Amino acid sequence: MAQLLRPRKTRASCNASEALSVLPVASCRHMPVQSGAYARDMLEAELHELRYSLEKKVEQRTAQLVKRINLLESCNIALSEKLAQANRDLATLIKQLATAFPEAEGND
Repeated sequence: MAQLLRPRKTRASCNASEALSVLPVASCRHMPVQSGAYARDMLEAELHELRYSLEKKVEQRTAQLVKRINLLESCNIALSEKLAQANRDLATLIKQLATAFPEAEGND
């Protein structure tokens, strides 16, 4: 019995030979017979589309991560500045306490 080769949607794990399914001609009499080259071209087009889609997803995710990194870096800078100011304020308070209560210095 004559058979018809047609491309089917594949997963990334399929190779070209697995991408072709064999159907009896009687089940689809009005469909033209597709050559192996046509099936290969269809698979290559699908592969191209998948690569393009993946590249776009990678670009989007990279942009999201860059935004998050920039936000975290700016938060880190702000917190570092606040910590430095708190340390300066603490040092000032310690000096003021030492001046106000000089007898407390020797009791450390």
